Amino acid sequence: PPPLPAGSVDPGRPGRYATTTGEYTLDPVRLPGLSAPVEMRGLVVAPKGTTGKRPLALFLHGRHATCYVPGQGEDAVTIDWPCAEDARPIPSHRGYLQDQKLLASQGYVTVSISANGINGQDGDLEDGGAQARSSLVRSHLARWADWAAGAAAAPDSVRRGPKADLSRVLLVGHSRGGEGVDRAAMDSLYPPPADQDGTPGRARWNIRGTVLIGPTAFGQNPVPDVPSLTVLPGCDGDVSDLQGQLYVDGTRSVSRGRALHSAVHITGANHNYFNSEWTPGQAQAPASDDFWEDPEDPDPVCSTDSPTRLTAEQQHRAGATYIATAARLFVAGDDRARELIDGTGRRAPSADPARALTHAVGAGRGAGFLPDAGVRVTGGGRLCSAVDPDPDAACLGEDAHGSSPHFAYWLPERESGRGAIALDWS
Repeated sequence: PPPLPAGSVDPGRPGRYATTTGEYTLDPVRLPGLSAPVEMRGLVVAPKGTTGKRPLALFLHGRHATCYVPGQGEDAVTIDWPCAEDARPIPSHRGYLQDQKLLASQGYVTVSISANGINGQDGDLEDGGAQARSSLVRSHLARWADWAAGAAAAPDSVRRGPKADLSRVLLVGHSRGGEGVDRAAMDSLYPPPADQDGTPGRARWNIRGTVLIGPTAFGQNPVPDVPSLTVLPGCDGDVSDLQGQLYVDGTRSVSRGRALHSAVHITGANHNYFNSEWTPGQAQAPASDDFWEDPEDPDPVCSTDSPTRLTAEQQHRAGATYIATAARLFVAGDDRARELIDGTGRRAPSADPARALTHAVGAGRGAGFLPDAGVRVTGGGRLCSAVDPDPDAACLGEDAHGSSPHFAYWLPERESGRGAIALDWS
């Protein structure tokens, strides 16, 4: 199909500010449920030449291998923590540098934090580490709140940029990092039980929005009152059922319905290439394409030689563009960006040649029709259940698991309240 018309704004274009880059390392923190302390390390990219406080964007990578031995290939890659003496930590937190530089050029202070200490210890946690990741995110935000208030001496990498405005925070998470920042937004509004929380105390920040890139949704607990943009990679070989759609669908008819929740499906994008440290040819440690390709049965959309499959550079540029779109709408309040993510059918040219298909709920949108138990269907259709072991009740057949993000599920065999209408016509 031809490209969609261009929108009135293109948030993927760099802004007018030069940028400065540096890292900080603080004392590690101990988090409930984890035996070893977790690192407090962040990569800061900030604008130069600005005045006043600037909004803050925090990035959290997902679950990936933690350690590698240079020159020894994939066999020396582990998910241990801490790393062995001859191994180095995989710098997953440096994989969003392109996204950070774009936002910093537009006036945002950005930090991407390392979570190897959680990745190496979350295998036995019932929530997959979501609470630990939330605690880590909020531990960093607490430090940034101290630095912005002058209550503590900031690291040099932080002092080189403007002070952060903690009333305007955007959280960006990838894979399990997506679920982690979603939980951090939830915990910032509604504190978790003290014995489960590694960062107790009142939140001294305001989360204006979240960006969830190929996120897990093990807990299925979206935050209805915080705007969100969920990126669904069309060739995701890791979170292949695109369960992140639940961060949109799960907010319907919950709370006030004022916040916008958008899904952006990017055709030809895999899971890993949104992070350059998970991308072959760019990463310091061994990395791979997560889309599994059968040479005897090539995928018409996702095979590497398919014209619809994005290169790593094209995919990362598209990801950066939609992160900046969320910042423009949720944090800066520029409503002109909304048409790029709410199903209006406009594109951001900076994301070309990626094709993004979008839709949204919330932000005052009413439900024209809700397929609940009180609905009767006649003619060529039936009321069906999104997740149900009974084939007569289920919307999709047993072989269709993972084929539609609206029907993704985690553990329950039957989920009430997730209905749809299956239409049949000739």
